[in-house]
Amino acid sequence: MLVCLSSTFLGRSWTESELSAALALQNRHGHKRVLPLILNAKREVLDRYPLLGGTAYKDFASGGAEAIADGVLELLDRDSLR
Repeated sequence: MLVCLSSTFLGRSWTESELSAALALQNRHGHKRVLPLILNAKREVLDRYPLLGGTAYKDFASGGAEAIADGVLELLDRDSLR
């Protein structure tokens, strides 16, 4: 699951519920299923979700589309090994 986090994401109950559900499933199954993508407002996003700072996330501003594609491919490769 690619979760796009932005200033408009923050504070909206539906989007935050979806993120919480995805992270709960990831934790329950014990392997990475969520790739957070920070589109803007990086500081605000990490302040709101401090646990994301310790996980693998992608920052669109610093990596662009190629880095995001690499992150998705990495997740898919890991899944194929299971």
